[in-house]
Amino acid sequence: MAMAGKLANLRIFSHVAIPCEGPVPTPASVTVEISDPDNLPVGHQSFLNTSPKASAIVEFTPTKAGRHHILAAFEPVGGIHQLELQVVGDRSAKATRLEYGKTCNALERTCLGAWVCDSNVTREGAVLKSFPNGRLAVAGDVVWVVEPLQIQRYVDTGVALELTATLAHFHGAAEFLLASEEELVVLHSAVLQRISFSGAGLSSTGPTGWEKRESPFTQDGPPGLLIRSGDRLGVVTRFTPSPGTPPVNQVCPYRLEGGHFVRTSEPCQQFSGTIVGFEPQGLWVGDPRFVFIEGEFVGLKWMEWTATGLVEQASLSLNSDLELIDLPVRQRLSVAPVLSHKFALGNGSLIAVATYAPERHTILLEHLGGEVLEPLVSTSLLWGVPVTGSPATGISVRLRPPRD
Repeated sequence: MAMAGKLANLRIFSHVAIPCEGPVPTPASVTVEISDPDNLPVGHQSFLNTSPKASAIVEFTPTKAGRHHILAAFEPVGGIHQLELQVVGDRSAKATRLEYGKTCNALERTCLGAWVCDSNVTREGAVLKSFPNGRLAVAGDVVWVVEPLQIQRYVDTGVALELTATLAHFHGAAEFLLASEEELVVLHSAVLQRISFSGAGLSSTGPTGWEKRESPFTQDGPPGLLIRSGDRLGVVTRFTPSPGTPPVNQVCPYRLEGGHFVRTSEPCQQFSGTIVGFEPQGLWVGDPRFVFIEGEFVGLKWMEWTATGLVEQASLSLNSDLELIDLPVRQRLSVAPVLSHKFALGNGSLIAVATYAPERHTILLEHLGGEVLEPLVSTSLLWGVPVTGSPATGISVRLRPPRD
């Protein structure tokens, strides 16, 4: 990876066969071409270095995020080499930096500045409300709380957390939540239900059963995920067809009818790969390097939930220099993939967040600043313990800016 707006240094080695006798041949020249994501030429400097091994030293300053294609041709020996370089967009100047006084596995923030850290709602270091038996979700300035026997809707006023409505239920704890300001979809262990707010109170239009399978995650996570497009809801799980075979992901479609979600007649859609992130509109899926080994990936895909099912919209090739960071998912409403890279020429490490750019139908990488250990990323936030800090001193948070 390289950073847009900053000098990139590359070293491309030639391929020269070593003869049984005589001197080792060396190339006399090298020609380098670089094209940007729009296939336009990129200005650069390059020269041939012959010690200790023949290579091309290439320097250029990319201006646009995305995949850059690099071609190096050595003459008369050394061969033609082609490689792809992912350029990361530097959005740190637009990512507002904030501090929070403790570590959180799940972190959200209302528009008016209240923090939801796991089961606590705080402002300026003071706890406004605590819900040790609840699962929480934020939508705008609304905070939803789902406890085993009760659902509550609060509004952040900028000063306090105001309770606007409650609803009793008997479906147990929430496994996953999908929230807007006026609506909440709750996945319980055996049913899913839709809760709506009318202004006078909360109402549920009835639970719908769902088939609980294996968790869609390899690490600790909920037994199912919810993704949505308009009136279509998808419940994501996975299953193992038979002993000794790799697990298969599936998404089963539901449709909003008569105020509640009902299972459609369509079969569940199966798809391969490992779920490494999720957002309300779709899934981030990694392509494993080996079928039976988790954690090593050769590619990343964004799969969007649409009116026709789960559709792959874009993919990103992961070479040996790019690595997906394994992120915890428990209690999270969304997880965005984070990639790390170690520069070959000592320029340090770079952490990038994957985002889908629909206008370009591509996956872009963005750097948000706030260098932290083991970064956690949601649709709206990046947070973690600062590299120079410790869990006792709290975390650094960056607000993810909207796409330009």
